[in-house]
Amino acid sequence: MRRHVLAILVVLCALAPMGARAAGGEPCVPTPRLPANPVYQAQDKTFGFHDEELAICSPGWSSPTHIAARMWVPSTCPGVGKCAGVVIAHGFGFSKELTFSDMLTAARKGLYVLSYDVRGQGSSGGQAEMLGRDDIADQAAVLAWWHKNVRPMKTAFYGISQGGWLSWTAAIYNCGAARAAHYDSTIPCDKGGRWIDAIVPMQGPTGYIGETTCSTFLIEAWVETRMNPAFAQALATCPTTGRMGPIAGAFVDVAHRMNRVDVPVYAVTSFYDRLVPARYVVAAYEQLQARAHDPQDVMYGKDVRLTMSNDGHGDVGGNTALVGDVFTWITHQIAGGPALRAAKVAIAQEWANNGFRLERAWPIPGSTTQTLYLASGTLGKKPGGAPDELLNLPLWTSTPSEPFVGTALQVDSPNPLPYSRLVYTTAPFTTLTEITGEPSLTVYVSSANTTGHGLGQLNIGLVELMPNGSGHEFSHERVGLVGLGPKPQAVRIPLSIASQRIDPGNRLMLTITSSDTAVALPAPGPDPFFINHDARAPSFLTIPTAPVNRTPPPGAPPSGVSYTDNPLKAICQTLGLPC
Repeated sequence: MRRHVLAILVVLCALAPMGARAAGGEPCVPTPRLPANPVYQAQDKTFGFHDEELAICSPGWSSPTHIAARMWVPSTCPGVGKCAGVVIAHGFGFSKELTFSDMLTAARKGLYVLSYDVRGQGSSGGQAEMLGRDDIADQAAVLAWWHKNVRPMKTAFYGISQGGWLSWTAAIYNCGAARAAHYDSTIPCDKGGRWIDAIVPMQGPTGYIGETTCSTFLIEAWVETRMNPAFAQALATCPTTGRMGPIAGAFVDVAHRMNRVDVPVYAVTSFYDRLVPARYVVAAYEQLQARAHDPQDVMYGKDVRLTMSNDGHGDVGGNTALVGDVFTWITHQIAGGPALRAAKVAIAQEWANNGFRLERAWPIPGSTTQTLYLASGTLGKKPGGAPDELLNLPLWTSTPSEPFVGTALQVDSPNPLPYSRLVYTTAPFTTLTEITGEPSLTVYVSSANTTGHGLGQLNIGLVELMPNGSGHEFSHERVGLVGLGPKPQAVRIPLSIASQRIDPGNRLMLTITSSDTAVALPAPGPDPFFINHDARAPSFLTIPTAPVNRTPPPGAPPSGVSYTDNPLKAICQTLGLPC
């Protein structure tokens, strides 16, 4: 049986939706469903589900196009109705073929499952944009087709990255043709009610990410959008300002519309997501949690969950502990499966080999903060020392942030690099200390540019440093700086949300580099700029610390093999293959 499943996956990878191969501008012809097809019946008997290749016509927002889709129907479900189902959206620059393991998980749980190629990606037509109105309009067309032709009892929407954003839009906009067409979340849902009954946004942005550097990911994304000219226009300012311009048509905001979500939500983010900062997902979770506990918000009392893993962007899809937990939750929400544990929060722990631990709430109850001041090469109780100089020189200091490149677990040297890399370290810790939450750095920056037009870039890392000189970076951020002059300016920089225990005898190290070409182009300014840390300009680091002896709530945390620990084993376990 397992060999047969592998065989069908290999065959399906080679197939493309026949109706979706029409050239741009040709009329879109939707693929008719043939539930009595003998091929489907043979697939049902052999594999336990059958596969349908589909082309769905979308009027879009700017232009019509065809949307290529694949649907699996379990043999335990009739072709139409009487089963719940899941709609899946893939990550930016990829295709529905990358969601096979998720489709297989859903089909094995007796759910209809449909995965589709977002406009301009995979086998769908049109030109891709960066999470815009056409994507929402296409999603509305897919959901309308789904409810008309499949008629599931209930529907969950699941996606990673771009698909995570589409999970949010499914709940906010897509519950009827009028609301989706006008992008007005105040328009009531259609008479038939909600199109979506639960959502799982995994690493999905909730609005435009305030990029203050020229991200190298955007260069890659320009190619993946089939050369959308809006990306080239946004990058045109990089040689002179070190910053991108806005991307036309990009990022329809959902962060300010969380009051329109009225379905259960399982939100997922990661400590090592360098592309979509965890704070965006966590902020959405906190808004929904506040609504769930607000007696005045009578429209919302749904189950809201948050899980944070130790994966890089996109790698969460290969973490079987996390994905298994998600699909157990989905099955309960839409198909009456067993309820998930009572604890709403689960986080991965580096000190437990990426194993998950349940938490009572987020932020973790009892957490406090500590302040450490920058001085000459040290972090401590008092600021001091002359300013440290940086130049805008190209430097490669970390793992690229592109999807599926991997988790940023590089070794950090304790050595500074003149004019490029600054290092500040604490004394050895005397007690076990857990840094869990969002650290922040407030730094006073000045420039040799006397006209107040100095440019710079700060790439910041927070590292646990061992006595042998090896290090483990667990929090990171970058920011582009403009308008620098001789007078120090205070810049507050929230770092990525972290979870790390510092063992006694180890030190905390803060690194600041002037550029990181793995993730962003260097700032073009020729003037030196300075990190100030004296009594008049006291730069400081704020770290959140959680109680190390806290008792976790009852229940079983997510368990399984992580993609980042053992990719082959994770894939085999996900697909149920004997390898």
